Amino acid sequence: MKCAALSDNIIHRRSLVLLGAVLQQAQRPQEALHHLDHARTMLKLVGNNPSLAYACQVIFWVHYNVGRLPEALDAIEEAWEHAQLTENVSIQAEISGRFLFNANRDAEAWEYIEISLMKASYVGNRFTVAQALEYMGYGYLRRGDYQNAYGAYEAAAETSLVLSMSILAGGTARITWPGSSRSKRILAESSAFIGMA
Repeated sequence: MKCAALSDNIIHRRSLVLLGAVLQQAQRPQEALHHLDHARTMLKLVGNNPSLAYACQVIFWVHYNVGRLPEALDAIEEAWEHAQLTENVSIQAEISGRFLFNANRDAEAWEYIEISLMKASYVGNRFTVAQALEYMGYGYLRRGDYQNAYGAYEAAAETSLVLSMSILAGGTARITWPGSSRSKRILAESSAFIGMA
């Protein structure tokens, strides 16, 4: 697969990252790392921190899935360094939930996840809201607070389901919050449609 013929270097770099992600999913780690390392080098030259954070996350998964844990840890640490330099709360929430909790840096993880949840809620980014709620559930589990963990996971699942169903129901961009009459209606209609009710 070649991306070199593309005239736009931004597309070229991002294509290499996505190609690496696809190859990682296809369990072709050597090929994935080849393209991801090339993309990471190019992205560092231009200082594209959001894409670097994503590339490093994929590199983490490649190493993790083949049992190279020290390399995986290095990659996720690098991803976190780049995520901190962005304003992208989705990237920060995902990496903080994955890395900071597992590095026993719970207070820092909670801080970033709560900020992500507030910002995502404010702008109506339901995907990041669901993601932050899921990581909050994990944080509560780490504390032994099973009731709040259950509540956070339940809210994350409902948010994800409402998001999926609203997209299937016509791709609406309207904000639909879990528990609202609109989300309950979408859930009821979707459940009836797929035979769950």
